[in-house]
Amino acid sequence: MVFFIFVNLILIEASTLEITIRYDYSSGAFSLNSTSLTKSNLPGGIRDESIYRWVAYAINDSIIDKGNIIIPGPLIIERDFSTGKPAEIVYPNTSLISIFLNYNPKVSSLIIHDMSDEMLNINLIQYNRCNLNNICDENENKLLCPEDCYESDKDGICQNIENGVCNEDPDCITEDPDCIIEENKINIAEKNKEDFLKEEDTNITTKDQKENSNLLIKFMILGGILLIIIILILVLLSRQKNRFEH
Repeated sequence: MVFFIFVNLILIEASTLEITIRYDYSSGAFSLNSTSLTKSNLPGGIRDESIYRWVAYAINDSIIDKGNIIIPGPLIIERDFSTGKPAEIVYPNTSLISIFLNYNPKVSSLIIHDMSDEMLNINLIQYNRCNLNNICDENENKLLCPEDCYESDKDGICQNIENGVCNEDPDCITEDPDCIIEENKINIAEKNKEDFLKEEDTNITTKDQKENSNLLIKFMILGGILLIIIILILVLLSRQKNRFEH
């Protein structure tokens, strides 16, 4: 695991993939000379017009970068007046041309072609650290291959960052800040819900008390009316009785 992390750190620091090709003037053919990773911040492909072009592809066949290839002209040696040697033009048999490509962990190949035909296909899969198979493989991590390695995968690198997604990283000791924010939101929502339910209970209790109070008043009024009616009936009966006696 230590070796794995060390290798990936080198790849993270390496910012440029240098591809050196050999051009044969007599045959007009290209061949691979060397490839290497460097930390240099060198420019990419030459953008001047040329019949020779290169295209760098990712593992999913998408284009990473592209540029033109300028073939060096003959070497002109100026006249040396001290020795009297005349100026001359030297035509080399071959020339080395370097292509500088910003390192991409998804790199797969680089193809050189002219206006119509492919002239050289360079396999760069040895520099690929992201095979885009939806699995966080041993040589991948979240920094090099976020498509395959999510924050919740264990890959030897802790990456607790606030990005709006709560994913507990098993490589981290501290909690994901997005999870803390989410927990706080849940706690606030639950507290608001509890407060709302308490307020609803209070309102219901108050409403019941008011209804009970109103019902009691209605019963008292009804009882008073009935009592008055009874008294009136008794008075009328008493008067009728007195009238019959006299």
